[in-house]
Amino acid sequence: LEPDHYNALYALGIVHAEEGDFVASLEIFSKARDVMPESIDIQATLADVHHMAGDTLSAFEVVEKAIQSNLVHPALLERASQWAGEIGRSDEAKAYQYSLNEWIKAQEEEG
Repeated sequence: LEPDHYNALYALGIVHAEEGDFVASLEIFSKARDVMPESIDIQATLADVHHMAGDTLSAFEVVEKAIQSNLVHPALLERASQWAGEIGRSDEAKAYQYSLNEWIKAQEEEG
């Protein structure tokens, strides 16, 4: 098993998360993000594991950083909106929800 193989890291991170070993899962997803930082799936799943572990602030920070790095995707925008609200940042929650709505509208106009 190649330690930097993206798919293997992703699968192993999922297994650890499903077993409730969030520390191991976060370490693996962080490594996977280092291997493939442009992966929306990795960013979203890393954030999800933080959230599952009860660390909503870190979950929000992961998606916020991804979005600021131009990884704009509805999955990330939706999480950012939800978690910003959960940590008491209602203005940011509204802004991310607005961005999500605009993204959806642009996709509908293209299609």
